[in-house]
Amino acid sequence: MRNTLSTFFTASKMRFMFDSISKCLQQFVDYLYDHPEYTSSMDAKDAFTRFTNDVIASVFFGISVNSMEDRNNEFSVKGKDVLASFTFSIVKMLLMHFCLRIFNILGITIIPVATLNLFRKVIFKNLKEREERGIVRPDMLHLLIQTRDKEKMATYQMDIDDTVSQAFIFFLAGTDLSSNFMCYFLQELSLNSDIQEKLRNEIDRCLDFGIYEGSNVGDP
Repeated sequence: MRNTLSTFFTASKMRFMFDSISKCLQQFVDYLYDHPEYTSSMDAKDAFTRFTNDVIASVFFGISVNSMEDRNNEFSVKGKDVLASFTFSIVKMLLMHFCLRIFNILGITIIPVATLNLFRKVIFKNLKEREERGIVRPDMLHLLIQTRDKEKMATYQMDIDDTVSQAFIFFLAGTDLSSNFMCYFLQELSLNSDIQEKLRNEIDRCLDFGIYEGSNVGDP
């Protein structure tokens, strides 16, 4: 599985999903622009968690949500439940190594059952729809479909449960870690005007060459 997943994180695959991330960012910025009262005193952690929630929903699950506008959407609510039980989930993962049989007998899962069912339903529905209609969308699900269809090139074939478990890991790691990073980044910007100026110049330099693209990311 590690070899299969490692092929998803090349520079070309990241650029492949850049458009989906850009759309999530645009709707996030539009919300802040249309709601100045929200930005006067903003809970950065909550805002960035909602943004990363939308990004992961788009680039992995292939669905579009706007957690800033629809603040109680099912994906966001279930995501908060996962993050709230993060410590408990880690403890269960550690215990499962020693008590796997007991966990199976008692039906104990690491992922909350409601969240697990939501992830499985969304992924199964999207996979079925794409296979039947030949839909191609720049996200992780499409890459998984490609990997599965090229059996000779794949060292491990992922089934639906493998996909759900990986989705959970991406969601858990990506949402909290990324939102925390953006909070620290925002604080650093607010305290250092010289960094603000440097960032502004880099953005202007990219915009001078036209609309921003994935190829600009990481350029010197």
